[in-house]
Amino acid sequence: TDPRWLQGLDARLALISVGAGNPYGHPAPAIVAALQDVAVCRTDLDGDLVVPLEAPMTIPCDQD
Repeated sequence: TDPRWLQGLDARLALISVGAGNPYGHPAPAIVAALQDVAVCRTDLDGDLVVPLEAPMTIPCDQD
């Protein structure tokens, strides 16, 4: 994923699905760095993520 593409999305939230302790190095440090101005929820750190299909779209996750 190109960081310029991420910036062009102007996202407020990023959801990252990753297995805890995965041997592939996902998510890539460059991608995490590119998301520094976006709220990030990760399955390895925050557990299961549920995305509601109705308003309000509130996605609870532990934010630093």
